[in-house]
Amino acid sequence: MAANKTSIAKTADKIYIATDYEDFVIHVNRKTPRDINVEVYKSPAGEMDAPVTVPFSAIEAKALRDSFCIGGSCGIGRGLITAVEATQLGKRLASVLLPPAVFFFLSKSLTQVLQKEHAGLRIRLVMDESLVDLPWEYLYRPDRLENTGVSGFLLLDPSISLVREAANPRLQLQTISGRQRLAFIGTLWEGNIDGWEVGKEYDLLKAALKPVSKYIAADFSTAHSKTFKKDLQQGAAIFHYAGHCDFEKDGTAFMVKKFPNTQKIADAEKIFAHELAPILGKSKTRLAVLSACNSGFWQVVKPFLDAGLPAIIGVNGGVASISTIEFCTKLYESLAVGLTLDEAISRARLHVLEWGRQYKLFDWGLFMVYMPSPQSVIFPRIANTAILTTQKKVRQENNIAISSSLQLVKELDGLNFGEIMSELIKHRVLILGRFTGRRLKILKAIQEHLAKHKNRYIPELFTFSRPDERDLIEAITGFAALSRFIIADLSEPKSLPAELEAIVPHFLSIPIVPVINKSGKPYATFTSIQRRENVIELIRYADLKNLLNMIDEKIVGIAENKLAELKPQ
Repeated sequence: MAANKTSIAKTADKIYIATDYEDFVIHVNRKTPRDINVEVYKSPAGEMDAPVTVPFSAIEAKALRDSFCIGGSCGIGRGLITAVEATQLGKRLASVLLPPAVFFFLSKSLTQVLQKEHAGLRIRLVMDESLVDLPWEYLYRPDRLENTGVSGFLLLDPSISLVREAANPRLQLQTISGRQRLAFIGTLWEGNIDGWEVGKEYDLLKAALKPVSKYIAADFSTAHSKTFKKDLQQGAAIFHYAGHCDFEKDGTAFMVKKFPNTQKIADAEKIFAHELAPILGKSKTRLAVLSACNSGFWQVVKPFLDAGLPAIIGVNGGVASISTIEFCTKLYESLAVGLTLDEAISRARLHVLEWGRQYKLFDWGLFMVYMPSPQSVIFPRIANTAILTTQKKVRQENNIAISSSLQLVKELDGLNFGEIMSELIKHRVLILGRFTGRRLKILKAIQEHLAKHKNRYIPELFTFSRPDERDLIEAITGFAALSRFIIADLSEPKSLPAELEAIVPHFLSIPIVPVINKSGKPYATFTSIQRRENVIELIRYADLKNLLNMIDEKIVGIAENKLAELKPQ
């Protein structure tokens, strides 16, 4: 079942917006204290026959989770994360969640959905409680593990969304009309001191939401107010808590009601999550936004999920309050007019990335989304001229802002790689062959020549050292799925037959251009590959100069024509 998406992918002269995301469901559970099982349960490209086992110890997972938790019973935690830390972390998480077999399905699924108009991919994580708290939002792309740069972060691609929890078909959201109440609850310190600047956060949010004030009405209450629970019983479409979340020794989650002069969390007045959540459930709250530290952890979120809330957004450990303001502003102004949660979150993340640059903040990935709702439009509105006009305007503004953010990504990366995953699909040319001696020299020459082509190709060599191993063959199929077309040099083949056997049958819409030197002889089983519709007739070259000339005069034209011919209707 397709949900909704908002993505942007840029070709030479056109920008595409996506507003409909399809689910890519990954189930992850702990198999042993040392290993976990990872399985693609559902995707546009199908599902795995069996889970893959990945080494990831319970000790490492707990240490990683605890390193983000801030204050009180959590320990000190790491505080705000840097770009370097996020990159190292993202690569480790990618090796855990996206091993080659999973990356194959992810790559193929993304390629398939991007062939549709306005489409994207939503990763749904269904995980053990011991794994769900980890900062999966900083996932790095498995095809970029040898590099560094912000375009390597999976979620900085607006075509890709990530949420936790399986879709619950019993959660059906009805259309709404009129202004929806946003109940903002802030925690003050003893003596009514606003030590966490929750009042400032509310004022800035309210000012920022003026353009959509006819859709959202925000009001402020302090957490220690005797009436705030009674006020919530009257109904609030959005519940927003700003303050601090922590845990009792037995793991019970609470929100700080009033912070004490002793500066000790243990002395604080508390609102327990399991007491507050049923109130929100009964009042039909559709979205809980918890901008407090630790608010995205499972012990905090689970009571809200149990109460039937369709969506909850929390924070992984500590985050700068100014970042939460910027994030929530973009989030609310998109959701208020009936845009999807996927596109609202994506826009908010990119905004925090761009905005946080001036403060050297890299906390765009600290916002965690739980979405059991099968509908990604949390506030669906009856379509009328005014609503459609407002939605169009917000989407246009988001589109311009996203384009600006992606341009920043390229500027930050420079020559490093500078292409998000969905853009890469439209420009990458994968080059296969023998990566030793004189053959490597020829393949590199092809790469350099294509890099200068007017079509802005991104040519890449697949240079794994042992491509005859099963997991590496799986890896190359993931790379192949992200390619516009593939050039395969059959001269002196070694692992190439196994690679083509794995690629060609699975990617019938990706042209394969086989080339071979003039005196070469195709390997024995190539005839079975050559019969496929996506495999172009074998091209022979006399020498390197001749090959490079044919790239411009023949190969590119044939590949592009075949691509148009093979494109699914």
